[in-house]
Amino acid sequence: MADNNTPTAPTFQFNQVYLKDASFESPCSPKVFGPKNPNRNPAIDVQLRIQHQRVTDTDDVYEVVLAST
Repeated sequence: MADNNTPTAPTFQFNQVYLKDASFESPCSPKVFGPKNPNRNPAIDVQLRIQHQRVTDTDDVYEVVLAST
């Protein structure tokens, strides 16, 4: 028999996903992709930043921003 006192897990739902801003830089293109490039194994550094804010006061709707640099 199931235990009716077990709390239910909170629900999570994506309502919309959109791209707010984007840019891409590729210095020395197209040479950088060639086989004789001395920087063929570049150092990779990825920074992530997450921010959130409530969209409306009446609903539990939030905007979550994931920024990557």
